[in-house]
Amino acid sequence: MAYSKPNTGWEVLVFIKKKGWQKFCDYSAIETEGSKGSAQTPTVPLENGQFAMFNKVQDPTEVTVSLLFDGDYELQNMELAKIKSAKNGTTLFKIVTPSEVYSNMSLNSYNISRRHDSGGHLLAVDCTFLEIKSSAIGKNAYSNTNPTSGNDVKKGNETTKTPSKKMISTLGRGGKAME
Repeated sequence: MAYSKPNTGWEVLVFIKKKGWQKFCDYSAIETEGSKGSAQTPTVPLENGQFAMFNKVQDPTEVTVSLLFDGDYELQNMELAKIKSAKNGTTLFKIVTPSEVYSNMSLNSYNISRRHDSGGHLLAVDCTFLEIKSSAIGKNAYSNTNPTSGNDVKKGNETTKTPSKKMISTLGRGGKAME
């Protein structure tokens, strides 16, 4: 008996950018989707017991999607190979849900299980995607336009001068000049 996709009125799509946005792999349905957002907050006291918002760092968003694969084992293994390749690679995904669109997502991990639905022929793969944050890189404010315009550097080629008797006697008495 084949797995029938439940009619829920909404669908989650996982896309990969290849000649436009295409479906990531040929899954039969998506069972669940969930996301997690968190931040790192300092746990040490700050000056005067104050809390500074610039000390709070947002963690990348994590999205978990449970993909279901029906059909024969050979087809399931081909789709599983795509998932393994995506986990090992640097491909970025777009995940479209009814409530939000997640961009720049990388497949971070997956868990595989067989479900009893349809006589154990249903393969479930829980894929965890992690947001790849990007930041703008600004130009360096300093620019050395003429690197040869600086002063000459002394290279230690000066000849040593013999100290005078007056200098020797001055140093010998703790730095006080003799009269």
